[in-house]
Amino acid sequence: MRFQQRRFFCIMVKLQSTSLLIWLVVICTFTPNVFNGQAVILNEDFSNTGIGLSPLNWSVNEINGFHFRSDSTNSSNNYLNASGGNNLLIRNSDNSGTYELITPILNANGLTNLSISWGSRVSVNFTASGSQTPQLYYSTNGLDWNELIYSENDANSIWSLVNNGVSIALPSNTDNANAIQFKWAVQIINDPNGTYRMDDIHITGLTPMMTPVTFWLDMSQEIVNPSGVHLQGNFQGWNPGSLPMSGSGVYHYTGAFNVGDTLYYRFVNGNINNLAETISGLCSTTNSGYNCRMHIVGNTMDTVCFSSCNACIPPVYNIYGCMDPTACNFNLYANVDDGTCLITGASCNDGSVITVNDIVNNDCWCQGTLSGGQCSDLFISEYVEGLGNNRAIEIYNPTNAYVDLSAYGLVRYSNGNATPGDISFLNGAQIAPHDVYVVALDKRDPLGTGLEAPIFPELELAADTFINPLSSGGTWPMYFSGNDAIALVKDNGATQVDLFGKIGEGAGFGGWNAYGTSILGTTLYISENHTLLRKSNISNGVVINPPAFDVLIEYDSLPNNTFSDLGFHDCQCNVVATPGCNSPSACNYNPNANQNDGTCIFMNTPCNDQDPNTVNDMTDINCVCHGILYILGCTDNNACNYQASANIENGSCLYTNQNCNDGNNNTMNDIVDISCQCVGINITEGCVTVSACNYNPQANLDDG
Repeated sequence: MRFQQRRFFCIMVKLQSTSLLIWLVVICTFTPNVFNGQAVILNEDFSNTGIGLSPLNWSVNEINGFHFRSDSTNSSNNYLNASGGNNLLIRNSDNSGTYELITPILNANGLTNLSISWGSRVSVNFTASGSQTPQLYYSTNGLDWNELIYSENDANSIWSLVNNGVSIALPSNTDNANAIQFKWAVQIINDPNGTYRMDDIHITGLTPMMTPVTFWLDMSQEIVNPSGVHLQGNFQGWNPGSLPMSGSGVYHYTGAFNVGDTLYYRFVNGNINNLAETISGLCSTTNSGYNCRMHIVGNTMDTVCFSSCNACIPPVYNIYGCMDPTACNFNLYANVDDGTCLITGASCNDGSVITVNDIVNNDCWCQGTLSGGQCSDLFISEYVEGLGNNRAIEIYNPTNAYVDLSAYGLVRYSNGNATPGDISFLNGAQIAPHDVYVVALDKRDPLGTGLEAPIFPELELAADTFINPLSSGGTWPMYFSGNDAIALVKDNGATQVDLFGKIGEGAGFGGWNAYGTSILGTTLYISENHTLLRKSNISNGVVINPPAFDVLIEYDSLPNNTFSDLGFHDCQCNVVATPGCNSPSACNYNPNANQNDGTCIFMNTPCNDQDPNTVNDMTDINCVCHGILYILGCTDNNACNYQASANIENGSCLYTNQNCNDGNNNTMNDIVDISCQCVGINITEGCVTVSACNYNPQANLDDG
């Protein structure tokens, strides 16, 4: 499709200097002159440049007082459209050094396929002296210069276009550049003879001439008038009801405009001027007496809110959480503080009765210090004195660390004796934090060892180790009965860690805590023929011999031969970190969590549901992340390509008889036909004047 020529430009001037090089930089921004799909970005023939002066609006570095010169001697010729007259001269007779010529900042916005060409005349003596013909560079930021490789004319003192007459193509990263400069750098070796001349610098690019522009309007916070939403502007005579916009929530209108055109427009919630938006702020301007917006074709068109310069601000949802940025559980998305802030080092309550000085630690959970040596060393958690040889001692680790049992042992004070028997060390094992270790009497021979009955299978399965297989050869701890004190010791017996019973008491009676008489008249004791379970509020062992021993103060009594509680122990020392979300306002709040692990999820918080087919993903009240399923397409049922399943408009709507571009330069008056295809009329050039003797009735474009 062919288009009419359009022109527009702007100029900016700036002066800059450095300590090493003196620069005169006059910066002009040229906006292209557009014609038939090609734009002339720069055409410099030096016709307005005086002899001995730098080119107007260009920058030239000066070294030792010498610089580029321009004169009319040896005018350009010998190539198509050579301008003659003044040209740019570089002489070997100037001082040796590097000479640089830099164009103004040029605007190539909307242009692609940039290219550059110029004519040059290289004398034989110029290169013979060692001087080098120019190296060509370009820059899109004024800082980084990229070289463009080309072939120079032969040194034969004849004018011709460089690169064998083929324009030097620029890489695609210069397409649509808002600012681009070119630099020629010449290395001169001082010599009385030799010159390099250049003329007719020509820089061009291609432009699509016309481009679709889509106007986007967010009406999600407005009540839409029954007459619909319309667009009006200087491109349609400011008619408030002739351009209906399509959509729901977000409305749009697409039209084709020339690149560089200035559009003045506003939106109308209805179809009369009294219902037009009132615009204020940076985007507000006036045209033909209308308060309106402005857009230059080729720039980005953003979605705006009705009567606003900006996008609509989404509704504010209450997101509860800690809003103190100094807190370790600060919630970036919270807008309502729920009082859950935790400050590292601040006082708190970890919920444990055995700790003091509770503070928020570096992991953002409340932790206290054990008081009075509690939960600091092993102790006896279960005592089994059962039928026959069913004997066991369970040892509990209340600490947060593994404990090596090699330093620990069991001893027995037999029948009220104040002197301990032999130590049985517990070598080769470790107890994990808050775990137990079950020691049983080693009587596992089903036939009986020394005619002794074996322990029950249930006890054998619950045990971690077995000791003291024989009772002879010493006073071994696992042959205890109800009146024997049992001690857990370490440091080769020097340190008592825990004690069951009272040392030195027990001779002459069968145990502690008498509770009745057997049918044979024998006194019954809780410490005999019972399983005794340490109470959960006990957090440390008995380290000194008590003045009296009451079993039921620290132990719960279970029936004889009860082994089901062996292998674990419930204790208040088992206060360990429970990671999780501890913010009550979060949808995944864990009331048992005492360590914030950063996993809190709050309702109406932006998220990603991992579904590429949804938008505006948010967490709901059930902590589920989901978005709105979208289908891109044309949502206007008045369009010929209306897509009923689409719910998100993508600006693709086409309307019968709408202007379009079929991409064919050999057609004109392109429109969308009834089959929704963009087609034009084939161009036939000729004389269209009926009265002319060479009138061509087939022609539809006069060729003059």
